[in-house]
Amino acid sequence: MLVIFMTNSSLPARLIAVIAGILLLLVLFAAAYRYMLPVLFGWVISFLLYHPSCLLHRSSRLPFSLSIFLTITGFCCFVIGIFAVAGFLFWSDFLRLVERIPELFTQLTDAFQLAIAKVLPLINFAETWLKSKGIINQHTSDTIILSLEHKAVAFMQQAGEGLFIELSLLISSLPSMIFGGMIALISTYFFIKEKSRIQSALKRVLPAAINGYKVKMSESIRFYAGSYIQAQLLLAVITAAIVLIGLLFLKIEGAPAIALIAAILDLIPIVGTSILFIPWIFYCWIQGMHSLVIGLIIIQCVNTAVRQVMEPKIIGQSLGIHPFITFLLIYVTFQWFGFKGVILSPLILLTISTLIRAGTFSALWMYIKKGTIH
Repeated sequence: MLVIFMTNSSLPARLIAVIAGILLLLVLFAAAYRYMLPVLFGWVISFLLYHPSCLLHRSSRLPFSLSIFLTITGFCCFVIGIFAVAGFLFWSDFLRLVERIPELFTQLTDAFQLAIAKVLPLINFAETWLKSKGIINQHTSDTIILSLEHKAVAFMQQAGEGLFIELSLLISSLPSMIFGGMIALISTYFFIKEKSRIQSALKRVLPAAINGYKVKMSESIRFYAGSYIQAQLLLAVITAAIVLIGLLFLKIEGAPAIALIAAILDLIPIVGTSILFIPWIFYCWIQGMHSLVIGLIIIQCVNTAVRQVMEPKIIGQSLGIHPFITFLLIYVTFQWFGFKGVILSPLILLTISTLIRAGTFSALWMYIKKGTIH
């Protein structure tokens, strides 16, 4: 009855219905993200493991429930195995880095002190010149210097407190993360096992046109999710190769581990390898290691240039979205949601690409104009 009413309604009523439906979906997604995030992860994982579970069930003739359990177990072993292999290959490099952390913090403190010592003569020169021109007096000068000192001390205190708080929150959240992972795996099992029943229930509830459109949507999700993951992994491999070759040429200890860290950072939107190389370059410049500074700058510039050339083509081909729109969306989500927005931006991009490929926007426009999605 509701479908017939909305089909025969006027254009303004259909427009209001579409807007209300979009807002309702956004509210439901926000609530699910806040309260049911592990279940959402389980739903996503079920897309990846459904067909392997069915294949194992048909080939081995095991009960479907046991096939699902074995597939999920194999998936967990595969993920753990990747981390185990990475740990085996780079464990010695990581140990060397961990052992040098106290030394690096001491060197970083010395570098800050040396930087302040280099900047103070410039401040004194500017202070003398401003006082000679009568722009400021002694009281104003003392106030400015005292304010700078207070801000520097406050910045260091806030940075230390922030790091301590984040580490404490991470450690305290480990039990909830483990519990959430268990909920995600249990949800994956039930989503795979009950997929046919869920699809049958949706077919009975939804109109035939929407059921046909749902098939296009699922195909688009699989296509773009796979394409985006392949594109990001390819860019990360390119970054790791550039960083590894450059660091080996500079004879840096722990080059494979640093290259792996750079590749992981490269997977995070906006952050990238700059968060690793810029402080490193600054520290080497303060210490007077000019040859290393030049080498690190070359590595960062080459990596940035290659990524700027390759990323629009690779991501654009995988998602079908213009690079400027991609950058604008990442920036807006970062301004609205902070670091969570940076993490959510790939999901939003995938959603937009999926909706475009499935013809959602054209179907909604057709419904608003004519009352049908055909």
